[in-house]
Amino acid sequence: MSLQRPRRIFHAYQPRRRLPRPGRAVSLAALGLLAGGVVAMAAIRTSLFAPAHTATPALLAAPARQVAVIDGETLRLADTVIRLRGLTAPARGEPCPAEVPSHDCGAAAAGTLVRLIGDSLVQCRLHGRDGQGRPLASCTAGGVALNQAIVAAGWARARDDTGPLAQAEAAARARGLGLWGGAAASR
Repeated sequence: MSLQRPRRIFHAYQPRRRLPRPGRAVSLAALGLLAGGVVAMAAIRTSLFAPAHTATPALLAAPARQVAVIDGETLRLADTVIRLRGLTAPARGEPCPAEVPSHDCGAAAAGTLVRLIGDSLVQCRLHGRDGQGRPLASCTAGGVALNQAIVAAGWARARDDTGPLAQAEAAARARGLGLWGGAAASR
């Protein structure tokens, strides 16, 4: 502390200046603007951070070089994974029935699907989603209906007992194709 300047313990009282209070209408208007801003920011945040492709188109198409066969019932067209509708194919690594236990029926099903696609454009019409959220589709490549062809070749089972896929499965069973014998031993 400096000795030249006396220390003041008490300050002289100075009344505070008060700003005029806004009316109730002005306060409610300001509160309304604040609430509107919060709602607007929430809407902007939702639109900015929403997934880029929330709605999948009803028809997907990709050239053969952009198609990957994951297994006998699953394809990836560009960046969309789809499942073939109405059928069940063995997974890669799944052995064939007891007649040929050492044969990988899943790989054979995937290989058959690759041959069916060849170098053709793949077009898929979407029909809902499976239990994991992937689109279900009926696909064609080079004029061949892939869903029907993989079942007719014997490498997939029809999901229901009626319709064209069930008829194709019955024909493949009768001829001993794919999963049902003869063709599994020769592939």
